[in-house]
Amino acid sequence: MKYNISPSDFWNNDQYYEYFPSVEKAINDTKDPINQLCLRYNLRSKRILSLGSGNAFEEYWMYKNGVNLILNDLGADYSSLSKYINNLPIGDGLTYYLEDANETIKKLNSIDALYVSSFTPDELRRGQIQREVRLNNKKNLWRLIEGHTWPEDRHPYHKIIRDSISLVKRDGLVIFQHYCGGIHPLKFKNYYPLLIKRFKELDLTVIDIYAKRLNNSIILITAIKGDSIPKLGPEIRTFHGRCDPIIGKDIIKIFDYNSGYKQPKLLNTLFLKAIHTSKTLLK
Repeated sequence: MKYNISPSDFWNNDQYYEYFPSVEKAINDTKDPINQLCLRYNLRSKRILSLGSGNAFEEYWMYKNGVNLILNDLGADYSSLSKYINNLPIGDGLTYYLEDANETIKKLNSIDALYVSSFTPDELRRGQIQREVRLNNKKNLWRLIEGHTWPEDRHPYHKIIRDSISLVKRDGLVIFQHYCGGIHPLKFKNYYPLLIKRFKELDLTVIDIYAKRLNNSIILITAIKGDSIPKLGPEIRTFHGRCDPIIGKDIIKIFDYNSGYKQPKLLNTLFLKAIHTSKTLLK
């Protein structure tokens, strides 16, 4: 179901914090990462569809950066999200679809950008494929050392995500943030080269891939529809602001449009993780 809401009614009222008690910290933690994202890819005034938005703490900062938002979440009847939205007055400035993403996709014509931050059906599927591969390889010592191979016949993204990409107009953006079911580039060494190839089949050109330095499976991927790379703002310095303190804010860049794919170094990652963990535990 479609809800037209005033952004101030959605975010700036006491009920928001009563329905979602932990949201205040989430909003504070994601301010800097989302501000950086908006600057890097010039998201101001863009019409962006966000799938799996939930209580939209990240999207709050997009709104503050002048983004025109369309939000979507399943929003079961019994959920806090559904109850909260149904209690809000009709307004203008924010559209929220409480329904299956497939239904929302059918209702939209085109968007400037697609934002997906750990969309559950997609992450669950990706996690299941990883478990299947690990199970098949568990008796293969070489595979454990060398790394697993992502099956070529399994697309990196769920069909819902691929269908959503079709809504993105020419020169529009696709921005994916993975943390629940992200693929570790050292454990699945063929995954990101395969992802770049599969994106090409969807007429997408990858611009950037960032990873958390101390957990390379937490990933931020940005691509453009077509092959005309836009003028970019300052490099991203951090993303996914709600990480465990042991993982921290430090990131590395594993793909750049100009220089290509750069796989992380295992020993560097392990060494830095040991140092960072020690410092965190000693605080």
